[in-house]
Amino acid sequence: MKSEKGFTLLELMTTLGIAAILLSVAVPGLQSFVMNSRQSSAVNQMVSSIHLARNTAVTRNSAVTVCASDDGATCTNAAWSSGWLPFADADRDQMVDAGEEVLSVSSEVESLNIASAQFPAAISYAGNGRVIAPIANGVAGSFAFCDRRGTAKAKVVNIELTGRPTLSANAVANCG
Repeated sequence: MKSEKGFTLLELMTTLGIAAILLSVAVPGLQSFVMNSRQSSAVNQMVSSIHLARNTAVTRNSAVTVCASDDGATCTNAAWSSGWLPFADADRDQMVDAGEEVLSVSSEVESLNIASAQFPAAISYAGNGRVIAPIANGVAGSFAFCDRRGTAKAKVVNIELTGRPTLSANAVANCG
């Protein structure tokens, strides 16, 4: 009689049990990794757009604005997480008008709330690279990047008086 090679039911069930335990430990860590990655990506996109706007304002010695936009072509009364675009704002009205160049477009950021009390819809730079905004507490304003984990895991980008964005290590986020 020839013996068959393979796994017994007991061996198969043991292997599946161990795999289930390993997955139950790994999945929450993976979710946290994905959320951190998504948040860092959004911060990097925003900081990149702010640097582009500031550098363009200095290079051209004219106003440049970054505004919230859900259509990628005009400034809309949308949330920052819907997307944004930096553009040359010759008339300083914080609206994309005919003849004003859109410098880049950032699309919607999923599962993230981006909020700013000081810059609810737009941030503008003068030709000297400084932010055109009311100033409070030594900074021109800030952007909070929040997800479902709340303020404890939020990231905050401060816009300094000089217009330079910096990641805050200890700022309290307003995820409102």
